[in-house]
Amino acid sequence: MSIIVAQAHLNTCKHDAVLCAAQCGAMIPRVLMQDHLRYTCPRRRANCDHCHKEFSGSALEEHQGNCGHEPVYCENKCGAKVQRRHTQQHLQQHCSKRLVPCKHCGQRYTQVRNALAFCSVTIISKSITCFFVYCHGKVTCT
Repeated sequence: MSIIVAQAHLNTCKHDAVLCAAQCGAMIPRVLMQDHLRYTCPRRRANCDHCHKEFSGSALEEHQGNCGHEPVYCENKCGAKVQRRHTQQHLQQHCSKRLVPCKHCGQRYTQVRNALAFCSVTIISKSITCFFVYCHGKVTCT
């Protein structure tokens, strides 16, 4: 094969690496250029799947995992999936495994299906004993 024929082949060879068409500086085989431009080029334009804002490829990579609209599982492992921006509200107001104070003894316990219904107070000569399902009568106020 002559040098002229080899050079002509390299000018069109789909496996020859060329500079990225978006000018990110990467050398990409022609056969992979479309995938590079669509998925991995730091200069590509792409939208976040969750908030739908447009980013450059490198900014999108930084944004992913921080987007407030991304659904995440509750850190208390209650099984709920909430948008990242609503996690604090969920943990404080809606989570079935959030800590709630016993209105009688003040101790904080994981809320379990209306667990406060299990808490009863016995008042005997100004002594209050909390029978919250988790206290087991260990807290006594006089």
